[in-house]
Amino acid sequence: MKVQRNGKIRTETVHGTRLQAEMRAARIAQEMGSSKAWERGVTLAEYYEIFRNSESNRGTPKDPSTVKWYDRAMAYPLEMLGQELLSKLQHEQIAEAVRRSPSPDNSKRALRAVLRRAYDEGLMPSKPLERRIPTHKERKSRQSPWTPQEVSHALVAIPLKDPMMGVYLALGLSGLRRGEALGARWEDIEEGMLHVLWTYSDVNGHRPKPKNDGSERWVPIFPLLSGFVESQRGSGRCIPLDESALHKRWKKVQRECGLRIISPKMLRHTSDTLMLLSGVAPDLNAAMHGRRDPTMTYQHYFRPSEEDMREAMEKILIRLDTGTGRPGTRENSEGAD
Repeated sequence: MKVQRNGKIRTETVHGTRLQAEMRAARIAQEMGSSKAWERGVTLAEYYEIFRNSESNRGTPKDPSTVKWYDRAMAYPLEMLGQELLSKLQHEQIAEAVRRSPSPDNSKRALRAVLRRAYDEGLMPSKPLERRIPTHKERKSRQSPWTPQEVSHALVAIPLKDPMMGVYLALGLSGLRRGEALGARWEDIEEGMLHVLWTYSDVNGHRPKPKNDGSERWVPIFPLLSGFVESQRGSGRCIPLDESALHKRWKKVQRECGLRIISPKMLRHTSDTLMLLSGVAPDLNAAMHGRRDPTMTYQHYFRPSEEDMREAMEKILIRLDTGTGRPGTRENSEGAD
């Protein structure tokens, strides 16, 4: 591939398709000072195929689950705008595709990533989505984690009704994500500690790849598991189910045990809330749950109940009580005079 601009010549070998070579040529022309590199005719559909097969921002292949998310989010935009040239796309067209999408918020996020990468490659004349596209995101009713009383009931009832779901209960209360619990192996448990490394999802399968740098960790597991470890060692995954089977079985056992039904994800919220209400330091709680930033816990996972809040207020009032009555009472008012 050879690019010539203003008397300058630059040659580069591109291993890939002709479209990839043309895109690289456009980028080089832009770097060499050409203001019209973006006039090359590349459609949104053509570019998306390159984007979905390219490396992530970290320089590694995109995770299959990430590609699956992009394919779903881009389905309607590609149906509506796929044959449009990137260089001719207008904000109004993009906004209309987003608003008509069955999932506007996801489509907007995906389009922003795809089109801004195209802009960086010199395939668009101006930076896309600079103007806002308001989208309505439906808010689901907020589910509450189990209370300590509900957890105590679950710890007794679930293992008796379904031992495998008892194992999932113990892993979830130990702070594991759903994928980490499904990926956990019996051989990863040593002296009451679990090495959290393996993950499982229907898209990626069973693999030794943690979610992020803070996710690989050793955590103490609920004693509920101690009776199973030696008898099960060497038998592979602690919970040999796929995601759908887990959800169905987890819901079924809660119903049979007379428990308030929470999702597998909410079990992790329950673990966070219990630990923080028990006085576990935020940094330690974050580390046990595989997070690098403790602020994420309070933003998304810590969900105290009304009863927890009332107990907190009682503790404050007890601290303020000096023995002459609590603040605001008749005895204190008279003493102040």
